Amino acid sequence: MPMIASIASRFLVLVTVVHPQKVVAEGSEQPPAGSVGTFDFGANWHNYLDEILRDDDQLNTRLVITRNQLRHDFGLHGEHAFRGRSFLDIGCGSGIHSLAAYTLGASVFSIDALNGSVDSTVFLRGKMLVPPSRTESTRSSECQGECLSNQSWHIQQGSILEPYAWSKGERFDLVYAWGSLHHTGSTWHALKNTIQLVKPAGRLFLALYAHELYSDHDEWLKLKKQYVEASPRHKKMISYAFLYASLREKIEPALAEEMQNIPALNRTDYSHFHVVLRIVEALVNNHTLSRGMDLFTDAEDWIGGYPMEWVETVDICQLLHAKGRFVMQGGPQLVNGMLTVLAGPKEDADASVPMTGPFLEDGDGCYYRRMPEDLPSGRESQLRIFEDGACLGAPNGKTHEDALFCSKPGRYFHEKGFVMFTASDGSNPNTNGRSYSLWVPSDY
Repeated sequence: MPMIASIASRFLVLVTVVHPQKVVAEGSEQPPAGSVGTFDFGANWHNYLDEILRDDDQLNTRLVITRNQLRHDFGLHGEHAFRGRSFLDIGCGSGIHSLAAYTLGASVFSIDALNGSVDSTVFLRGKMLVPPSRTESTRSSECQGECLSNQSWHIQQGSILEPYAWSKGERFDLVYAWGSLHHTGSTWHALKNTIQLVKPAGRLFLALYAHELYSDHDEWLKLKKQYVEASPRHKKMISYAFLYASLREKIEPALAEEMQNIPALNRTDYSHFHVVLRIVEALVNNHTLSRGMDLFTDAEDWIGGYPMEWVETVDICQLLHAKGRFVMQGGPQLVNGMLTVLAGPKEDADASVPMTGPFLEDGDGCYYRRMPEDLPSGRESQLRIFEDGACLGAPNGKTHEDALFCSKPGRYFHEKGFVMFTASDGSNPNTNGRSYSLWVPSDY
C-alpha cells in the first residue's frame, strides 16, 4: 500500500516539528522530577481521572483489572492475601493502584514528589468515599505510625530521594514502584532507598525501562526533552504520531478504507490528517491496558517522561542480591518495553538447579550449554539463569542488539537445544570461579 505508506511517513514527520534540542547523554545527570523543563506527570494523571470518573462502570472495570494485576505482580492470589499488610505506592500518580491495594484490604501509604499527583490521589480517594485515617493536609501531614496500625490510606507529598523526610523509619510489607524510579533524575539513589523501605520478610515490585530493549537511547531522550518544552499543540501532534507508529498495523487497514472515500488528487493533502487522528482516537477509546490504564495517557507519559534513565537488568539483579533480596516468580521479565522484577526474602525465592560446565565458547564472550530440545524456547522460554545466586540479566536479552549480544555482559538467550549467555562481567564462566544455576518452570 504505497499510498498509505506515504501518508504514514508524512504523518510521522510531525514528530520533528519542534526545534532540535541538545541531546542528553545516557547516564548523565538529569533534572529532578518536577523541576522546570520536566514532564508534568501530575496533570497527565488528573486528565486520566477526569476520563475514567465520568462513568462508574468504566472506573469499576479498571479497578477490577488493577486489583488482579497487583495480585499477579506480588504473587499474592488468595482472597485475603493483602489484608493486614502495609502497602507503599512510590510515585502514586493517579492513585488507581493505591485504591486497588486499599480495596484488597491493605493499609496504604501513597507517596509522590509532584503536587499534581498527590492532588489526583486525594481526589480519587475522596471520590470513592474512602475516609482518610485522620484529618490531614494534602501535602504537609506526617504519618505517625498509627496510620498503619489498621487499614488506612495515607497520602503525602515526598520524594523517594529523601525518604527520611516522610517515612519516619517505617518499613512496609509490600513496596510498589511501577515506572517511577527512573524518572527521579537519580535512579540508583532511588533504587537503594526503595530497597531499604521493605520489611525483611516483605516483597518489592519494580518496573523500570530496560536498556537492552532499546537501541536509540539518545534519540528518545532528545524527543522527551523536546516534548516537555513544546507547545500544547505540538505535544498533541507528537503524541498522535507516536500512537500512529505504535498502532500502525491496526491503523493502516482502517486508513486504507477511509481513503477510498477521499478524491485521489487530495489524498496526500495535510488537511486529511484528521482521518488519521480520528482512527487513532477510536483505537484509544476502545483500548484498556492490562494495568487498568488508558492508552493515550500512557503514551503521553512515555513520550514526555523526562527525566528518564534506562537500567541494565543484570545491574538490578546484582543490586538486589547485594541487599539481601532474591528474585521471585520466575523473574526478571521483559514486558512491553519494561523490566519487571518481584523480589523477596531468600525463603520465598525460586529454587534453581546447578548448571554445570564445561561451557562451549562461541567467541567474543558468548558461552553455550546444551538444553533439551523439547523445552519451550525463543520468545516462549521462561528459563532463568543465576550467577552466584543473583539473577543473570533478563530472558531473551538478545533483542535489538543481536550482532552485539556477545559483547554485552549479563545477557542470555534460550534457543531450541541450547542456552547462550555471558557472565555478569564478561569473564569466562569456566574459569571465573562462580556458580551458575537454572530455574525451569515446574510445568516444563
